[in-house]
Amino acid sequence: MNTPLNIVCMGGGTGLPQLLMGLKLLCRELSGLEMVALDHISVIVTAFDDGGSSGRIVEAYQTLPPGDLRNCLLALADERLEPLMTRFFNHRFREDEHEALAGHSVGNLLLLTLSQIYGGDIRKALLAIRQILPIQSTILFPTLSPAVLCARLTNGTVVRGESRIAEREDRAPIAELFLEHRGTPTSPGFPPMEGVLEAIEAADVITLGPGSLYTSILPHFLVDGISEAVRRSKALKIYLCNLMTEVGETDGYRISDHLRHLERNAGIQLGAVIANDTPVNEVLRLAYERERAQLQFRTTCRALERAFERALEAPAQVPEFKHQIEHAATHFNALADQLRHPGSSFVQVLPAASEQLPEGVKIITTDLLADVEVAEKDGGTKRVIRHDPLKLALAILDLVQSEGSA
Repeated sequence: MNTPLNIVCMGGGTGLPQLLMGLKLLCRELSGLEMVALDHISVIVTAFDDGGSSGRIVEAYQTLPPGDLRNCLLALADERLEPLMTRFFNHRFREDEHEALAGHSVGNLLLLTLSQIYGGDIRKALLAIRQILPIQSTILFPTLSPAVLCARLTNGTVVRGESRIAEREDRAPIAELFLEHRGTPTSPGFPPMEGVLEAIEAADVITLGPGSLYTSILPHFLVDGISEAVRRSKALKIYLCNLMTEVGETDGYRISDHLRHLERNAGIQLGAVIANDTPVNEVLRLAYERERAQLQFRTTCRALERAFERALEAPAQVPEFKHQIEHAATHFNALADQLRHPGSSFVQVLPAASEQLPEGVKIITTDLLADVEVAEKDGGTKRVIRHDPLKLALAILDLVQSEGSA
């Protein structure tokens, strides 16, 4: 191959930066590699985060959330040229510091500042930050229209806000996603950012994920024209499956469940899925199960407490409180069973021989695990499971080469 592949990477959260870092390492460590070049990579990063530092900035300045964008920029930055700048960009003020800065990252504030310098023009701000770090790849949002990600549950309840979807008290499954305008609409619908459809049309390879299925991947397909563009594209469409299930989104999902919900909700046909086939070590698996149980316990307690407060204020709410007690008892019994039988909770997504994948989807399974230490908001650290960047990039390259020789 004389020219590099045009690769479009779609996603967000903590998963997409792992892929981008892997592609950067692939270009750096495999000298003479012709198939992958950073200046032929386009990244479409989700723009609907409303939690943490990003959420506070969105609320205060009515702008697009910078958090997922910042992580992708850092993953693609050449830290050999500007090592201090990348450390500066990723610095986060501690929660116990000045209230106005607590929890914010310097990168988020810098992106906000650049956007304001350019009169709110995100495109110019992105061009500027690419020169500062520096970055060769193209970074795009799916849309520049401020939007709120919403989920309609199977019982009809509507949850508004990306951060609230996973943390919701109502644990009914998600039936569908949709977008609502944040503030006064500047245009009908949610038009794609300039360059998004063109990048998809020119793509040889389109990757989806890794990332949260309902809050990092599927939201792209709610933007006008993106689903149709991906469906029309002749590119090899690859889903990079999550390593672990997610509370409130993919509880108990297998690989086939991820694929089925992705194809149904995005309206596209995938060509392949790359999935990890290596179990995590026992210590980390149990840590994930404990964390999942703690989240479920806190969520159930919050719902019960709110129902109790409503019953205190109005006797007519007592029947609802009684119903909530019964609902909570069911959840608490399930949690007790998990505590009695460690290991029974299905927290890792591993391939199963009995799974029926959608027709025409090729599955590639390999070891993709990385055990990394990440900083927490309180200044501490914890060990988590992530995709190994280089293993993931190499798996994609191997798949593309096998498809080309088939």
